[in-house]
Amino acid sequence: MKQSHPQIPIIPAAEGISLLRLKILVLVCGAVLMSLEMIGSRIISPYFGNSIYVWGSLISIVLGALSLGYYIGGRLVDKHPSPRLLGAIIATAGVMLLVLRYVAPWVCETIWHLQLGPKFGTLASCTVLFFVPGVLLGTVSPFAVRLAARNVTDMGKTAGILYALSTLGSILGVLVTSFVLIDMMGTSAVVLSLGIVLISTGVLASLTISMPAAVSFVLVPISIIFTPAPPRGVIDPDYNIIFETDSPYQHIIVTEANVIGPDRRTRLRRNLQFDQYIESAVYIDEPGDPIEAATSYTDVMHMPIILNPDIKTVLAIGGGGGTVPREYHDHYGCNVQIVEIDPKVVKAAYDYFFLVPGERMKVTVEDGRMFLKLNKMKYDVIMIDAFSGGGQIPFHLTTKEFFTEVMDHLTPKTGMVAMNIISSLDDTSLYMAIRRTMAEAGIKQIYVFPRYRYRAGKPFFPKGSGNIIVVGTTADVRLPKSEIVRRVDASPWKDMIKVKDLPDIVRTYWVHDEQLDDLTKAMILTDDYAPVELMASE
Repeated sequence: MKQSHPQIPIIPAAEGISLLRLKILVLVCGAVLMSLEMIGSRIISPYFGNSIYVWGSLISIVLGALSLGYYIGGRLVDKHPSPRLLGAIIATAGVMLLVLRYVAPWVCETIWHLQLGPKFGTLASCTVLFFVPGVLLGTVSPFAVRLAARNVTDMGKTAGILYALSTLGSILGVLVTSFVLIDMMGTSAVVLSLGIVLISTGVLASLTISMPAAVSFVLVPISIIFTPAPPRGVIDPDYNIIFETDSPYQHIIVTEANVIGPDRRTRLRRNLQFDQYIESAVYIDEPGDPIEAATSYTDVMHMPIILNPDIKTVLAIGGGGGTVPREYHDHYGCNVQIVEIDPKVVKAAYDYFFLVPGERMKVTVEDGRMFLKLNKMKYDVIMIDAFSGGGQIPFHLTTKEFFTEVMDHLTPKTGMVAMNIISSLDDTSLYMAIRRTMAEAGIKQIYVFPRYRYRAGKPFFPKGSGNIIVVGTTADVRLPKSEIVRRVDASPWKDMIKVKDLPDIVRTYWVHDEQLDDLTKAMILTDDYAPVELMASE
């Protein structure tokens, strides 16, 4: 008797497309989607910073878009298993990226002005800009699986191959964009390239010119010829941009304008801006005149030279424009080591902020904590100025483990750490957490200098947050305020550039520790738990 075998179900035929082409499609679209996610942080950061909220928003929006795209793609391909439709979808996503280059600054600026905050403002911007392109690209994988399948028995294998290639493409997109493209091309050029790649892939999918591909024949030349305007919404309109670039860490802008200085005369001010926040600024007068810092918080970073006039060695973690380290080098004769993680920031400091490396001014491109781990030298002063506005804080430079490392690199008995913190003065604020953490790490004496502002001649601290300079020492004996004032008045440096204001700074800025002595509510920050961005946003 002849044995019968179950018949293998045959999947209804789709329009013909080779498996090789489908493999290329899912590989390319996976790469473009993750490249768009990476470059999305550069699009958002000039307005909302480069905090964890940006990455949280981008990842959640892309994953949500993929989920919806998988669902829509699966239903759509069952009804219309057509390579032409798939090609049109991919090309449409490409056209959207061409348009995105021009509308992204306007969208971000509009949402920024709504003042939704760093969390919801970022989430809203990511949703408007990236959700729909993400949905379109999410349809590609289920489309490709259905078009490639010929019968039920090989569907699992086919799906596995195509999803594996899509994931491999995603990995390549992340690596190539973050390691190569952002540095090499800049944000706008990367988005333009991604759009052109998608349009070309859409044509490859259908082997016909769909309507979106036809539209691209007009949009692509326009996009290549006309560069989108820079994101000026976060730049003072009175200032001119003289340099602008993207780095792996931030959007860097150098601006300048003639302004009325504190002495009531017109002066040329030059700013170094990371994303939407000014990080360094100098006044530039006649050639040959000393370069003067234009940000008042840096005045207080000179307190270590008052507490110990014999400072010889300084480590600065966070270079920025190099203003304070340069003054320690030029005016106090110190040997200075700057450690800055971003090589493009270092180049901007060289080119626009008069930082000149030499025998007594060393500059190293490296993470500050890693530098300490690899370096055994001890310093009279370690200055930490690595925070940016808007909650952009390298958490690993705030923890007990980090400050313990700092203590190991300070000169015994006389060593000092000076840290610029952007925070409120509340009992549970970031500042109080760092202050308690420093004490837990063994820093013996901690002096606090908030940067007050003035209204009708009366000092006040900015609502929300402002600059707070914390100076910690390894000394056994604490100096009273009267002694600090006496040292300021007797300092041989007080007539030097900017430091001439230190007597007034000490008398006005000083907040006696008894007013802020309740550290019991403050958190001890550790490598395991340091929610600094959440604390900074509260």
